[in-house]
Amino acid sequence: MKERKAHLHKGHRARVKEQILKTGLDSMNDHQVLEAMLFYTIPQGDTNETAHELLNACGGTLSGVMSADYDKLVKIKGIGPHTAHFIHFLRLFTKRYLMSAYTGQITPASPGSEQLCELFGAAFLGTSHEEIHAAVFGKNGELICEKKLADGCFESVAVQPRLLLDLAAENRCSDIVIAHNHPSGSCIPSRTDIELTAQYHKLLTAMEVNLRDHIIVGCDSSFSMRSSLYAGQIWETAADIRKGKSAKQ
Repeated sequence: MKERKAHLHKGHRARVKEQILKTGLDSMNDHQVLEAMLFYTIPQGDTNETAHELLNACGGTLSGVMSADYDKLVKIKGIGPHTAHFIHFLRLFTKRYLMSAYTGQITPASPGSEQLCELFGAAFLGTSHEEIHAAVFGKNGELICEKKLADGCFESVAVQPRLLLDLAAENRCSDIVIAHNHPSGSCIPSRTDIELTAQYHKLLTAMEVNLRDHIIVGCDSSFSMRSSLYAGQIWETAADIRKGKSAKQ
């Protein structure tokens, strides 16, 4: 029996790798993809069972596997420290790749564009806790950088507007987009989200910086405040704000 099983698996890894080179992953289900990934950290033996263990322990999805932290992965049957570290690294590598791919394509010309949502979707990839990020743009519309400002929910951390003002001043940017995530929930903004965004808009406008959008990334979708019905409650034109400022002087 063992000899027959060994015969069936002889050359299996080579055949799978050849299939991937020819047709990609489209014809493979999730556990087969994980089985192939494990070839690179488990040099010998059948990785099929370990792939099933990974899926079962992480919600049954590739996303669950790639989002799992090191401490959880290392406790799964068949997954040692080496494989757990590889999966953790693979998630970080994928995030870096996506950020690199989007960086050269994005301009602030279309607030709330699909590209901006994709950019921040990549930035929050695999993040299980709430974070606040910002992307800053130069005078010619080029993306200068995307940066994490803080850990924590937008409502609690946003009481420190200096985080955003310092980023704008440091990069001498003319446009900025802020974003935060709702890792396990809806991307619909709260009343506080809307009010704080309006405050940020006024602060940045006073510095001659345009707050182009506020993107919220949920567990399965993204939301652009600038493209929503809430925009009218947040965005006054910079001219109106400067006019009001001049009238007071």
